[in-house]
Amino acid sequence: MPAALKEKQEAPPRRVLDAAEHLAPRGMPLRRRRSRSLRAGFATVCLLAAYHLGMVFLAIAPPNVIKDHSMQQVQWWIYPWFEQGWKMFAPEPVSTNRAFEVRVRNGTKVSRWENLTAADDAEIRGDLITSRQHANVLRRVWDGMESLDKKKGPRNPGEAIRFTYARNVVVQRMEALGYENFSKIQIRVRLQKVPPHNNVNAEQPWQTMMLPWWGVPAK
Repeated sequence: MPAALKEKQEAPPRRVLDAAEHLAPRGMPLRRRRSRSLRAGFATVCLLAAYHLGMVFLAIAPPNVIKDHSMQQVQWWIYPWFEQGWKMFAPEPVSTNRAFEVRVRNGTKVSRWENLTAADDAEIRGDLITSRQHANVLRRVWDGMESLDKKKGPRNPGEAIRFTYARNVVVQRMEALGYENFSKIQIRVRLQKVPPHNNVNAEQPWQTMMLPWWGVPAK
């Protein structure tokens, strides 16, 4: 038998490397690499949690120098998804009926008034699993607008956020009703005090508040 063939037969079988070992750099076990990835992910989650708790603390804290200096960042992070509301512990009964109406304009063409409150009531009535978020959207919009200067517009970053939120909600609702390619919107809110419990049949007058036309950014 030739010597070369004999050496080939006697050579030990080549170890087949596990496919996963090719993923790890030379000299670094795969387990250690996974451990570092888990640590990095855990550290990232901890940093995000700490940042979120800090923003929430500043949002509910009394006025102070740090809060005033960071107000824009705090409001950008908190509103509208992480807003802190305490009405669960001290709910405020509804004392006013609201009719939230909107119309749009495209050039010289003005639409009719659409009663968004009536549309919401019709959708919610009879639904046993109504979304609380959906049911209170228009109420939240108006609560955020009550402190705004209706004619001059937002005066600070916080009011700018509430203004943009209200406009976006109204635009989405009108688009859902089939309105397209409109350049301006106008909101009209009709308010009526809820009659006292000892005279529920008492007639309460409606008060109308008309807001100016708001421009809609082009998409």
